Order: sequence, then structure tokens, then C-alpha cells
Amino acid sequence: TSVYKKVEAGEKQLIYIKGFSGSGKSAMVHSLVQSTFAQNGYYLEYKFDPLKQQQTLNPIINLIRQLLNQIYLEGNRSIKAFRQQMIANNLIVMHSLIKLFPELEWFLNDEISVSKEMNDYTLQQNAYIFSSLKIFMDIFAKNKTPITMFIDDVHLIQKSTLETLERLFAQHSSGYFLLIVAERTEQEYSNDAIKQWIEAVPEVNTIALPLLSKETVIEIVSDTLNERSSVIDDFAEQLYRLTQGNALFIHEAFKMYLYNRTIYFDMNKEKWRYNQRLLKKNFEATGLIHFIEQRFDSLSNEAMEILQMASCFGREFQLIYLLQLSGKSFEQLILLID
Repeated sequence: TSVYKKVEAGEKQLIYIKGFSGSGKSAMVHSLVQSTFAQNGYYLEYKFDPLKQQQTLNPIINLIRQLLNQIYLEGNRSIKAFRQQMIANNLIVMHSLIKLFPELEWFLNDEISVSKEMNDYTLQQNAYIFSSLKIFMDIFAKNKTPITMFIDDVHLIQKSTLETLERLFAQHSSGYFLLIVAERTEQEYSNDAIKQWIEAVPEVNTIALPLLSKETVIEIVSDTLNERSSVIDDFAEQLYRLTQGNALFIHEAFKMYLYNRTIYFDMNKEKWRYNQRLLKKNFEATGLIHFIEQRFDSLSNEAMEILQMASCFGREFQLIYLLQLSGKSFEQLILLID
């Protein structure tokens, strides 16, 4: 929050978060969202996908498109204000820019029209697009509106994309901008280019998220079950041994243990107990794949069908498409996939 207060005051800040997969990097960032919206700021998020082909400007284009969507959904007042800022900041709208940001067509009117395309030289086009990106950022900075951009799994970034991100951050001098990047610290994900960039930035707020200790896991389980006893301590210790302190795995395993009654509340003795046989069986299973299999086994055929439909869209999609395809109401769909 102290970093975000600096952004509210007109500064530019960079937060670098590193930690193992499932250590809570995304969860930490999402907790900042409440602060962002509370101050009428904008929160934008992009996660690199190893299965998707990466184009140089794709991440930044995706983030700006989110921003344009948010402005438009705010209604006429925000749309009008953004149009005025486009004119005031001399944003030139060409077909090449609309091709990248089709949402710009929502803001065109008699005062803002599509300008004649420049000669199709790659260098000129790249300079024009980069200049436009800077103007987008400056519009909100001059209006003292904080923008938070979160880029997850940044270790997957390509060199050309990283260079563009570096330039955009370095050349943005108007402030009111918070850039957050998160990287996995497992050896196989090591990216020297990211480390060199972080070291070169004058002021970086680095957050390292370690795996949870055994004592922390015991405390989490005790607080969740509202009980502290030798039974709870023993159960939590075995949960720690299974997950090695990975926050995401702890969350998933704990939910499954409650669901399949490995741990349960004894109504007669008014105490929590656990089934040692089930716990041992789960512990001896092949890692956390066992929990994933159990989660799928517990789903109804209808829920499985919905998830299969969703998987066809990819990692990100509009919920309205799934509603239309499934023929379910919003309430029915949430009950099925919750």
C-alpha cells in the first residue's frame, strides 16, 4: 500500500515479485485491486501463456484494450472525457492503430476521424504505434488517474517484448503508473534478461515469497478449524509434508480433505478428527495429481461438460459466450462450476 500511495501522489513505481509456482504471487497482487478501484484507478492484467505464439506488442496491446473496455463501460461521461483527452494529446488515429485497438472505433466522432495512413514502412509504423502507447499512458497521468498493470509469468517474455516494455516504462515520465511483474523462481524458469532489467532500474520494490513454514501451516489449519489440539497439529504437519509449504497446493489439498471427510468434525465429542487410513492413502499417492483426479471424480457429468466447453475457448473468454453455448442461466452456471 505504501508503494501505491506514491503512485497516487504522481510517481511511477515498479514492483518485482518472485516465488515458486503456487506461492501466492497472483493472490498478493489481486489484494491490491481493492485499493486501485477505491481511488478510481484502473487495474489491467496479462499472463503469459507458454502454449500461445508470442508477438512483440501482444501483452501491451492486450492491456491497453482492457483499459479502453473499462472506459467505455463506465458510460458517456468517461467516453466524452477520453475523447477530449485524445484531442488534447494529439493522438492520431490511423487504420493501423484501429487494427491493433478495435475498441478505438467506439470513441470516434465528428471531431476524431481516421487519418490518412502513412507509407507502410515498418520502422515508421513501429514508431507510430509506440508513440500512441505513450500517449495512452500520458492521458491518464495528466488526469491524475492511477494505472496498475500486472504482468504474470514474466519469465516467459521474449527479448523483443521485454525491450518494448522496458522502453515504455523508462520513457513514461508523467507518473501515476504502477507496473507489477511476477516471475517463477524455479531453476527451469530462469530468465537472465529479466534479472538484468530489474538490476538496471534505479528503484525497484522486490518482494520474494518463500514457501510456507510448518509452523505457518499449523497456524492456518488451526485458525481455519478454530481449534488447536495435538490432532490438528498432527494433521497440519502431514499436510505440510505433502505440499512442502506450497500455498496453492495446501489450499487445494485442504479443500479435498474436507470434501472427502479425511478430516471431519465429530459431533458427539465436539472435536475435529481425521481418518489416518485415508490420510496415509492420499499421502502415498503420486503427488498432487491424486488431488486433481479426485476433484474431477467429484464433479457431476453436467459440470464436466461445462468445463469441456470452457476449455475450447482458451485461458481467457467472456462468460456470456459460455452462457450462450451451455444454455444455462448465470445462477445455474455458477452453481455447477463453483
